[in-house]
Amino acid sequence: MVLTVNSSVKSGQVRSFINQHENRIAQSMERLSSGLRINSAADDVAGLGIAVRVQSQVTGIQAAVKNTQEGISFAQTGDGALGEVEQMLQSMRQLVVQSLNETNSKADRDSIQTEIDAMKGAIEASLGQVNYNDNGIFNGDFQSKYFQIGKDSSSSLSVSINKLDTKQLGSRISLTGTSGVDTEVSLLSSNVGPADFFTINGFEIRESSASDDQVSTIDNMNSAIAKAAAINASFDLTGVRATVLATRTDKQETLDAEVGFGVYGNSGSIQGVALTANTYITINNVSISGFTVQDNDADGKLVSAINAHSEDTGVYAELNSDSELVLVAADGRNIMLDYEGDNLGDDLETLIGLNDGDDFAYGGQIMLESDEAVDIDFGDEVNAVLGDLVGDYGHVDLAAFSPNAGQALNVLDVTDASNRQNALNTLDRALAQISDERSFFGALINRFSHTISSLENEKVNLESMKSHIQDADFGYESARLALNQIRLNASTSMLAQANVDPALALALINTSVLPQ
Repeated sequence: MVLTVNSSVKSGQVRSFINQHENRIAQSMERLSSGLRINSAADDVAGLGIAVRVQSQVTGIQAAVKNTQEGISFAQTGDGALGEVEQMLQSMRQLVVQSLNETNSKADRDSIQTEIDAMKGAIEASLGQVNYNDNGIFNGDFQSKYFQIGKDSSSSLSVSINKLDTKQLGSRISLTGTSGVDTEVSLLSSNVGPADFFTINGFEIRESSASDDQVSTIDNMNSAIAKAAAINASFDLTGVRATVLATRTDKQETLDAEVGFGVYGNSGSIQGVALTANTYITINNVSISGFTVQDNDADGKLVSAINAHSEDTGVYAELNSDSELVLVAADGRNIMLDYEGDNLGDDLETLIGLNDGDDFAYGGQIMLESDEAVDIDFGDEVNAVLGDLVGDYGHVDLAAFSPNAGQALNVLDVTDASNRQNALNTLDRALAQISDERSFFGALINRFSHTISSLENEKVNLESMKSHIQDADFGYESARLALNQIRLNASTSMLAQANVDPALALALINTSVLPQ
């Protein structure tokens, strides 16, 4: 062993261990006092970066939860207001039903109308005053407003609220063909060139097909039933519903003018003729014969014979005010009328006074309905194919059809007999609109509630992840502190022993300094 007085290797080593123990003790005390494993970047560079990113997500979620809770409050405000409006509409409907009773006097109906007018004013005021944090809800301005319901910029929900007032409630689009549909062509067929096109509110309507009509006996693909089915296939996108009205042989004037006069409709009153095995009428492949038709069908045999086969043909007959024969298919199926007899049946056609359509079937009418304004492009010929919905057989460029204000809630009137039934229909539509809007708000509330649950769950998981990375393990740090304190005490004792070596070197020179 070398004895020196200038340096003490043992003492240096012990002091190094003491410094290490003191640093570890200080680190453990810092972690135990702060509760954090990472108190500075030096503690864990990668861990600190992860913890910071996780914390930003947590704070983002906390803000998103607050936003979503405000969204629930917004939706509850709108739904609550609509609930009050619905109650008033129910009361108004009750009054309208009361007004339909013919025992009411004019004074009674005037009193009912006064009460209805008061409720209309209350509904208008109620809807106009509904706002959330100075944002009007039903004034038409709440369009494409965003709710930030997530921690990221992409987690937003766009909400638009329809304008609601007494001019909108109960109003609707209603376009009815002035004639039956053109049964010569399908919905998108064209007589002038390539296939046509038909768009409603920007969505293309598909072609009609034979499978859309299971009841017509001829030209199924071209019937009103098939064309309405093609339109209704896109109802969820367009909001426009097609309804098939009855096929009537006296509702073909416009179509007759388009394809050539004298093809459809009546040509005169009924004249007497014997219907036999060689001279007979065919309606949807069912023969009508075996009796004599009197002038104007005086004895009703013609009408009765046709109606006797209604179950097979789907067609019944009636006479108009001029004693002319009219055929009707209530479900809108095609009516194929044919005559057999002398001169290829033309003589019988003249005597019966109802044109056979020149081998073209009679088609039903179509009505389009919507609760909101509609943009329609009929292409080149679709308007004609549908029986002239807009009074113009030519091309109609993206025509905008607004709801019929004459049927809206603000003009509801029970004092006029002709308006009472319309008033009931108006209120039913208004109630349906309110129900739809309340359903929207209900769905919005549910979505927001589920979003909050999802966000809270995500927040718990992120905080758990952050805790594993950043929080101190008290059991481990307490044991580590105790261990390093023990080691520090031991090292301190060893430092005293390490300082003995220089003293031994001095003892060789001066025995008086030897330890006793």
